[in-house]
Amino acid sequence: MIRAEQIPDEVVEAACRAYTSIMLDIAPELAISEAIAAALNAWPGAELDPYPQGTGKKAVVKWYLDLPLPQEPRDD
Repeated sequence: MIRAEQIPDEVVEAACRAYTSIMLDIAPELAISEAIAAALNAWPGAELDPYPQGTGKKAVVKWYLDLPLPQEPRDD
């Protein structure tokens, strides 16, 4: 689970810009979707990785989004 304090400032700013620029023009649900997409695209170091599953005609590729999150020090 991602906590708000783990989200980089530039990601929050990108989401805010996207949301406020379109929220009056389209349905609120779509504005939120656009804001989420803008935030994920602005995430530093984010990577979209393919993960092939299956073989032959039934093979599909699923995509996984890797978001680097700040790590808290461990007490080991």
